[in-house]
Amino acid sequence: MFSHMRPSPISFPWFVRGVALIPSVTMLFLFSNWVEAQTVTGDDVIRRHLEYHAIRYDLLYFEMTRTVEGEDRPASKILGAYHSFEDGSLGYMIRVLTPEEVRGAGVLMKDNLTGPPQQYLFLPEFERTQRIRRGSGPISFLGSDFTYDDLLRELPSHQNYRRLDDTVVDEMPCYVVKATDRLTKTWKAYHHRLLYIAHKDARLLKVEFFEDENTIEKTMRFSDFKPAADLPTFINPETIVMETHATHSKTTLKALGLAAGVGLSEEYFTPRALQTFDPEGIEKLLEKLK
Repeated sequence: MFSHMRPSPISFPWFVRGVALIPSVTMLFLFSNWVEAQTVTGDDVIRRHLEYHAIRYDLLYFEMTRTVEGEDRPASKILGAYHSFEDGSLGYMIRVLTPEEVRGAGVLMKDNLTGPPQQYLFLPEFERTQRIRRGSGPISFLGSDFTYDDLLRELPSHQNYRRLDDTVVDEMPCYVVKATDRLTKTWKAYHHRLLYIAHKDARLLKVEFFEDENTIEKTMRFSDFKPAADLPTFINPETIVMETHATHSKTTLKALGLAAGVGLSEEYFTPRALQTFDPEGIEKLLEKLK
């Protein structure tokens, strides 16, 4: 006689049903994190970082200070200019404005998507431009803890990337990506590098440079991130510190201003232009900074 009867559905108050959902939401969150850990590669992390933080300005004015065993050396003020060429390469013109004894000294660099960059140095006392040769090992940028190559942008076509275990830097969860130079037939400055890139917005927080598989030679840190006035979606680190562990020295780059949309021509990025120091033209460029 009870065969035609069905049990009535059991109704729970909303707050009881909500409790039952909590484990499901937690499991979904953990599962999504696990899936990301399995699918996000080192190449993916670098690609996202470059989408958000590739160089998008034309001018960068900064101060460079070197500290050796706690003692600050005289600071230099430097103007950097950048230009994107049609072949995808990027040109860099870096000019020293102070101190007076090296005023006008400059560096011209043009990176290469498939090979080593072109690099030139101009020192006013010699009144000529000299090609920087790469075969002699790392060359310091104006006596700092940076080499010339350290100032170049990240080029995925030059690197092999492998994602390692995540970590935390400056209280921010980070991806850790190992970068090894794939141009094996050319001179390499480092055995490999470890790049620490934030999960949240793909900003680069730290780079460790290794002289062999286990020994850290230098550490570069980025801080004081602020949106750029002309580039609201671009977060610029206003302070970069490079530390050389063996010498207990470090060099600090402090951004003083930047500008986008200046539109410098290709003629500005030539060895001949490097050898021509134009104080009046420099002052006009400085007026464009914010």
